[in-house]
Amino acid sequence: IQSELNVENAFIKIEDFNYISIGYTSSFKCNLNCKRCGVFSPLYKNDSIDTIEDFKKNILRLKQLIPYFTNFAFFGGEPLLQDDMGECIKFFRSVYPISPISITTNGILIKSLSDELLEVLRDNQVTINMSVYPVMLNKIDDVYNFVRSKGININILAYRIGFLPILCNEHQFPYDTIEHICLCTTFYRGKLASCSRFLSVPKYNETFGTDYEYEEGIIDIFDENLKPSDIMPRLLK
Repeated sequence: IQSELNVENAFIKIEDFNYISIGYTSSFKCNLNCKRCGVFSPLYKNDSIDTIEDFKKNILRLKQLIPYFTNFAFFGGEPLLQDDMGECIKFFRSVYPISPISITTNGILIKSLSDELLEVLRDNQVTINMSVYPVMLNKIDDVYNFVRSKGININILAYRIGFLPILCNEHQFPYDTIEHICLCTTFYRGKLASCSRFLSVPKYNETFGTDYEYEEGIIDIFDENLKPSDIMPRLLK
C-alpha cells in the first residue's frame, strides 16, 4: 500500500506513518532442536534472554519510530522461556494501548505457565499462536482446551514455512534471492529486519565460516540519524 499510494495534503504523510506487524525476539534460544529451523535456533543454545530493562529500552525507542503495530508478536526461539514475560506484556500495553499482542510458541510450556501470567495474558487480550510440531501432535486438543478454559484466545498453526533446508550437510544458505525471504518483520537486540534470516546470518557465518552479506537487510533502531520515514523504505527494499 505504501509503495502505491501518493496522497497529497494528508493529515499524516504516508511515509511517516508506520504501522507494521512485528516479531519481537528476546532470544533465539529454543527448547526444541529442529534440524531445519527457519531461524537457526539450534545454533543459539547459549543465547541469553533480554532483561526487562532491555525490553523497556527497546519498546520506548520503537514507539518513537513506529506509532502502531498491527500485531506485536513475541517470537523466538521459544518466547515462553522468558521468565518476566508478564512484566514485558504489561509494559508494552502501557506504551501501545491498542496494538494487538500475540505469542508464537511451540506450546510445550503452556500448561506450566503460572496463574499470574495466564491472568496477564487474559487481561491484555494476548492471543497464543501455537505452531504444530511433531512432539505436540497428540497434545493439541489438551493444550487448546486448557488455554480456552483460562479465557485466552489460541490459534493452532500448521507451521511449515519455517522448516527449510538451511542446516543441510553442505551448509548451504539458500536465501540469495528475494523469493526465499519470508517478509516477516523481526526485531532482535536493537535491530529490525524484514526477515529474521538477516538477523541470523552473523551466527550462521560464525558457525560455518561463511561470509554471506546481511548488513543491508538490517536497521539499527538506535542509529541517531534514523528517522521514522526511513523505516518502511528500508523494510520494503
